[in-house]
Amino acid sequence: PRPSNPNAVAVTRIPITRVTMFMPIGPSRLSIISVVSLLVAVIVWLAFRSAGPIGKRLGPIGMNIVTRVMGILVTATAFGLLGRGVGGLLPGLMK
Repeated sequence: PRPSNPNAVAVTRIPITRVTMFMPIGPSRLSIISVVSLLVAVIVWLAFRSAGPIGKRLGPIGMNIVTRVMGILVTATAFGLLGRGVGGLLPGLMK
């Protein structure tokens, strides 16, 4: 997934909107948001830049292991979110 997909934009935009409901964005808040966004962009750039050397160092077997572990983590997260959603719809199941 790309770091600039619609979900990433929504995850960034929603908290900013909630904050501006109670406090207007002034120059200081705008500068903090800009600095944090720039910091995240630099971290993502470093991660993408180092992906090639890390992949070469891990080799095909290491990459296969990392891929499987990440798949398990994503699946566990998805089932956790699914459980919370079903629990919200059917509160009797969460007892």
